[in-house]
Amino acid sequence: MQAQLYTVTHLAVELKRDRRALSKVLEHVAPAEVSGSDKRQIRKYYMADVVNALIERGEELDLTQERARQAKEQADKLALENKQSRSELVAMGDVVREVGRMIASCKARLLSIPTALSTYLVNIEDATSIESQLRDAISEALTELEGYDPSSGDGQGTDVAVEAPAKANGKRVGGRRKKAKPRSKRATRPVAN
Repeated sequence: MQAQLYTVTHLAVELKRDRRALSKVLEHVAPAEVSGSDKRQIRKYYMADVVNALIERGEELDLTQERARQAKEQADKLALENKQSRSELVAMGDVVREVGRMIASCKARLLSIPTALSTYLVNIEDATSIESQLRDAISEALTELEGYDPSSGDGQGTDVAVEAPAKANGKRVGGRRKKAKPRSKRATRPVAN
């Protein structure tokens, strides 16, 4: 097995040390590899060199414990990758997008209720009948939200049935138009020289 090279940041994570404090210790350790440009050099070190430098500095470090911790981290990473490949984990962006689609679908459905029911409710005088019609329309929209299937159709969820608004009859809506007032002439006064 070949020894692995680590950057300062990676070493800080692996050894659970502060990056700045570890950088001070590494000032006295020669890097195994240097890459990058003059302005931004990437220095890589062997774990054994860093551990020896920490021990020489007087910090206690158990190499077997550190290796066990590293093996556990690798096992955890592999477990997460396996769960993601089995679709047991979902990306947060996908969840946010689907919840947004669900809310938009429900909002559109609820906003269509006044348009859909206004023609029916205009002629009904009984308040209980109006309430019943509204309650049925709202529970239909909530049932649609409850049965939302993100995999249906193009991934947009269930289609929202929105009825078209009533046709225009050409009559004006609103009060009379006010007559325009004629512009008044401005009076002028004499100006002193």
